[in-house]
Order: sequence, then C-alpha cells, then structure tokens
Amino acid sequence: MPPHLHGGNTGGGRERGQPNPEIRGSSVSTDQQETLDAIERADLITVGPGSLYTSLITNLLVEGIPAALAQANGLRVFICNLMTQANESLGLTASQHIERIYEHTRAPIFDCSLINTAPFSQETLDRYAAEGASPIIPDIERIEAMGVHCIAGDFASEESVVRHAPSRVTGALLALGRTGAALRS
Repeated sequence: MPPHLHGGNTGGGRERGQPNPEIRGSSVSTDQQETLDAIERADLITVGPGSLYTSLITNLLVEGIPAALAQANGLRVFICNLMTQANESLGLTASQHIERIYEHTRAPIFDCSLINTAPFSQETLDRYAAEGASPIIPDIERIEAMGVHCIAGDFASEESVVRHAPSRVTGALLALGRTGAALRS
C-alpha cells in the first residue's frame, strides 16, 4: 500500500516513472460549508489549470469537496495545463491528468475539459525541452471514452512563458455556460 500524505506536496524528489503516493486530506477550513454551498449553487465549476498534485489535487482533498463536485448540478469543467511540469506531470497525457484526479476524488467530477490542440513554435518547444517539459498530449478520444466532453482549440499564449490565453479560455467557458446543460452527464 502506498504511503499516505495528508495535504502534503507529493511531487518533490519523485523520479520520473515512479508512482505518486496516495494523498488524503482532512477538514481544515472553518469556511468549508460556504464552499460546499457555493459548489451546490454554481452553474459552472472550473478546476485548473494548475500544478496537478500541489495545486489541483490538494484542493480537491478537503473533506466534502469530491462528493460535492460529484453531485453538483452545474457544469464541471477541467482546464488542462498546456505543458508538463517537473515532479508533477512529466509524461502524462491530458486524459492521465483526469485519471490522477479521479484516483483521489474517487468519483468522476468532470463533464467537460478544455484541451489545447494548437501547436507551439519550435523556439517554445526547445525552451521547455531544456527543462524536461513538453506539451501535454491531447488524447481526446481517450478523454471522451471517460465520459468527458472535450472542447479542443487554441487556448495557449506564447510569450516568455506559455500561459492560457485568457480571452480564448473565457470565451469557451462563456459558450459552455450558455449551452452547458445539454452537456451535463
């Protein structure tokens, strides 16, 4: 059985290819009920982008959050990272990011995912490769087979650092908000 960390950073020092330890959370917030109520009332819920283990999964470990997301009436959207990250997601595809989240939430919590499919410039690829990072592979068919509807497109902005293009992500989320009820699984 893997070690259990309570809300700790699981990425540091992990060798590529080694399994990540299982993480479990505990109740730490006095405002927890407000968060659960907000999830229940939300029309659109987004998770991501962010470091898979140290940002996304740790926030999903707070007691009650996974169940609230699994039972939420609002459209639940995963915004996938653009690039892999050392000690977090090296070698993981977009679907594997979702799988890792589901391993910790113990339930499917996404209806849709925003996945970047636009290519990056060779300069950007070289710069990230020097750090051991690469674009996350958009394995859309595998995501769809998980019951998660993919919204594929150009969601990246290439500057000195690759980031999500706010206007394109916002546009996609607003469109989902208008038509999302039909996508709710």
